[in-house]
Amino acid sequence: MRISSTGKVGINTSTPAADLEVKESDDANNGNGGIRIVAKANSNHWTMNIDPSNDFVLNYLGVWRAWLSPTAGAWVTSSDRRLKKDISLLPYGLAEILRLNPVTYHMNEQAETDRKNIGFIAQEIEAVIPEMVSTGPNGMKGVAYSDLVPVLTRAIQDLKAENDALKARLDALEKAVLGR
Repeated sequence: MRISSTGKVGINTSTPAADLEVKESDDANNGNGGIRIVAKANSNHWTMNIDPSNDFVLNYLGVWRAWLSPTAGAWVTSSDRRLKKDISLLPYGLAEILRLNPVTYHMNEQAETDRKNIGFIAQEIEAVIPEMVSTGPNGMKGVAYSDLVPVLTRAIQDLKAENDALKARLDALEKAVLGR
């Protein structure tokens, strides 16, 4: 570790370019490189590192959970079948989407002149799709907005099935009336 004359701290580097610079000394793919944050009560830990393809990786207990891809410019969430068990069809769809109440709002600390936010109220979503809501240790509720994507996909599938049934009914009625 080195502290430069300008107060910058470098770990595994003698010339830190930022206030804190950590240069990995281990293979980033094994979950041991980068920065590790370990829970006080047990050995559960998160690791943040840069992998060989320059993805910024969030790793929990040795499993990639998410990464920021420099080429896509987007967060990627682990979704590999090998990481999952007890897979079943999603029970939520159009009926649940219709029960959600999208709102605009200001956060309590925002001025009324600030741009309004859009979203949902966590407690309202929890009543409809509880898997989308998490409660923090302070009791505050948060929404995993990305979890809405599969529900919206199912809702679109529900609408498509309904639309197909209506088209078939219309075709049958036209055939009966017009004799086609």
